[in-house]
Amino acid sequence: MSLTLAVMCELYRRHYLEIYDRRFWVKELNPKIQEIRRTLLDLKTTTRKQTNFINTVKGRLAWEYPARATVESQRPNGFLQIGQPPAFWAWLARCGDFLSKSVQSRFNNHYCKEGELDRANLSELTRQASRGDLPPALRSTKPREKQD
Repeated sequence: MSLTLAVMCELYRRHYLEIYDRRFWVKELNPKIQEIRRTLLDLKTTTRKQTNFINTVKGRLAWEYPARATVESQRPNGFLQIGQPPAFWAWLARCGDFLSKSVQSRFNNHYCKEGELDRANLSELTRQASRGDLPPALRSTKPREKQD
């Protein structure tokens, strides 16, 4: 009986390794497939870091300029040109050289009106964050509370 039990245990172990255990089929992947898998994992990691960074900037913006905290970034044809972020983000980062004067003045006028009502006070840290210029140690800082 113990021989039968030993054979059944070995068959179960092989069955488990071949069907359920990922270590078995990941080891035998084609090098091209391994490279694709590694690239996808790198992309996933990069996307996670970018999402965290974007959420940090949006959180700072919600505190410092609430009127524009929920701005929708429209993209023509669903794509962004390299070096041309959406208009509001380009204005915020002070890298909107490609924006027309009317668009820039619209954003400036709105910001000035909100600033006069004490509802907008963008810090230089938020502007740097929108450009992506912050050192990693400062990327997760929270905005300071407003003092009355």
